[in-house]
Amino acid sequence: AVVMACVYIPIISRLLNKKSTPIIEPPAPAPTIRSRGRAPWIIVILVIASSIVITLLGPPPLNESYWALRPRHSPALETVEEILDRIPHWNAAQIPLLITRGDAENQPATDPWRSFQTLEETGRSLIDSGNISSLFVPQSLWPERQRQVQNLALLAPLISNRAQFLAGIDAAGFGEQAGMFLSRVLAVWYQATTTASTGRMPCLPDDLAADWPVILKRFIAHDTTSEHTVLLGHVVPAETFHAADGTPHMACRPLEASGVYVTGWDCLQDATWPLMEHDFRWVFLPMSGVLLAMLALVYRNLRHIAATLAIMTLSWTFLIALMTLLARLRDLCPTLTWLPICEWNFMNLAAIPLLMGIGLDYSIHTTLSMNRHHHDLGRVWHCTGKAVILCGLSTAAGFGSLAFASNRGLSSLGVVCCLGILIITALSVIVLPRFLLLCASTQVNHPARRPRTDPLE
Repeated sequence: AVVMACVYIPIISRLLNKKSTPIIEPPAPAPTIRSRGRAPWIIVILVIASSIVITLLGPPPLNESYWALRPRHSPALETVEEILDRIPHWNAAQIPLLITRGDAENQPATDPWRSFQTLEETGRSLIDSGNISSLFVPQSLWPERQRQVQNLALLAPLISNRAQFLAGIDAAGFGEQAGMFLSRVLAVWYQATTTASTGRMPCLPDDLAADWPVILKRFIAHDTTSEHTVLLGHVVPAETFHAADGTPHMACRPLEASGVYVTGWDCLQDATWPLMEHDFRWVFLPMSGVLLAMLALVYRNLRHIAATLAIMTLSWTFLIALMTLLARLRDLCPTLTWLPICEWNFMNLAAIPLLMGIGLDYSIHTTLSMNRHHHDLGRVWHCTGKAVILCGLSTAAGFGSLAFASNRGLSSLGVVCCLGILIITALSVIVLPRFLLLCASTQVNHPARRPRTDPLE
């Protein structure tokens, strides 16, 4: 905006002033209210049809699950889902559990074995109450400090004489690979003694990918930089459990304690929606008040403010009705799955403030053009209407390209933005000028200069 106002406009104005000569126009006539054309009837029919669609079919569906992040067309994901459907035991809703030493980096580490004991007691109570079916915590893979200290005491003679031990293995005729493996094991044990001397126990190998079997890497991870260890378990909710909000992981919430976390994609809903509700209450509503104050400062006319708000209301009515209709057609007709995904999710809700800003922007341009050209619809169309349509089409094309994204949420964001921008552009150019013309307060019977005819009638 700064570049356009400070750089582009002065350059263009100088170029146009060199090529154009001033034209003295006769006094502009006062606005004349005309009721010709089919545009008002078309708007009335669309409003009635949209109201019927919203009343009968309801608003567009609200997708609160993590499916908004999944790919739209993924052969690999579809294959995995088909395998899970055919093997019921694998298709059980396993919710991951993360067990760590502490809650955060700046908090003291907790005893994991105490967390294991608390976790087992809570799990047994949840199984008895019918909230969960099973609990799996591979606590035997977690390194225990006392046992490591005892083992290091037994391994001390072997570690101190590791060079002689490796020479004896080589002399006994063992292969090179066996010697390399034993050398790596002895190196890990030697590193453990160094770690124990500094007081950092228990310890794990520094190279988890090379030293640990594949099965262990699926359940435990260790960060050598922060000396942080994470253990992965899972819990299976009972099929008879029904949470108040319909999410199965709510049955596992009592398992959470210091260093124990219920994770998974299903937790994304509870972590995201409260933040969105907070932002809507403390960001979106104040922003609406600020925009309304800006309209009052720019227009200083209640009729113009009412006309802009009426256009915004019509835009959202048509958008909601169109999204509802497309979603219902996509669900009812299997042959119409090529239709765009029209639903509300936590990704495309970002389109709400975007469409509000675009709608107010286009409405302000059209309203000020109507005042500048004295409600001459022909001049407004040629001077501002074409520019607004070009901006709307280019913006809709840019956001519409997101509709072809592989991500479901990103695709829905592109669809909502594209439909909303097209609707706002059409209403700002076609409906708003006529609405402002009807709201004009002064009339004349025979203007001195006949206004140009409406190019859209």
